[in-house]
Amino acid sequence: MTATYGISKHELNADFIEAIKKTFKTEKVLIQIDEVMDETEYLLSTPANSDFIKKSIQQIKNGEVIKLEIEKYL
Repeated sequence: MTATYGISKHELNADFIEAIKKTFKTEKVLIQIDEVMDETEYLLSTPANSDFIKKSIQQIKNGEVIKLEIEKYL
């Protein structure tokens, strides 16, 4: 059986461990911990992507947008 949990470090407590013990009946389990990057941090993590996003935000502020009427495409 495999399960993936996405929780904050503040939720790592005795209750969480007990829930794992109840879920997995075998004697041994493998626990792997990965740091999760915030979505905004991820999107801004490369210079090219960061520049693109900043440029897009500035275009919106300048009113440089294309408005589409979705009804025309349905």
